[in-house]
Amino acid sequence: NVATVEIYAYSGAKEINGRPLSRMSPEERAEVEAAANANSALLLAGHVAVSFDGGKTLYGFTPDTDPKTSGIGREFDVADVVAMLRDRKTFPGKVANDTVHYELAYQFAVKHGWKIEVERVVVTFDPTELPALVQATFGEAAANKLGEHQHAYWFPPKGATTAPDSVAENGQPFSGACTANCATWIRFLGIPLPEPSGRMTEYVPRLKEWADADAPIAGRNHAEDAP
Repeated sequence: NVATVEIYAYSGAKEINGRPLSRMSPEERAEVEAAANANSALLLAGHVAVSFDGGKTLYGFTPDTDPKTSGIGREFDVADVVAMLRDRKTFPGKVANDTVHYELAYQFAVKHGWKIEVERVVVTFDPTELPALVQATFGEAAANKLGEHQHAYWFPPKGATTAPDSVAENGQPFSGACTANCATWIRFLGIPLPEPSGRMTEYVPRLKEWADADAPIAGRNHAEDAP
């Protein structure tokens, strides 16, 4: 008898209707970025989330930019947030129901030809372990709604496997050990990582290897990937 947690991940779209973004004109690329930012910047950035109910509800980790909860006190344009993250700025991170981002990814793939493929991996745990994973997720989400942040969010640069200590945009100091992106946040729950950097270009192919395995991934067997 086992309990299961599912990891869902997709890389950001790199082509639309068979045409690579890299071959688009600056004007065309700007239109694509505007469409993504108006719906979900994760359509281009990619995302990772976990589910405890067979994929009905997906919980993920994103930067908290809401003035009511982030402690930053001002509004941010989506494009500005992306630019700041690419400049290695950190934000307080939030855990939330991110199912809508996957629904949007599906819609853009089916209706608009954006190449977005979601990988799904089943990770098994002893049934006695599952309540702690669920509570850690729901507990962090509830704390975030109250303006309390356990973890910082960042974009990992190429070659990085750990984050540096930093002061997030809300003025809160975070250690590197408490900093992650959506792909590596799951390690705080005790869920193993297929790849340690969290860079989607490396992470998703490794996750696909897990997805293509003949059997579910045993969480305990990969415990060395989690702190």
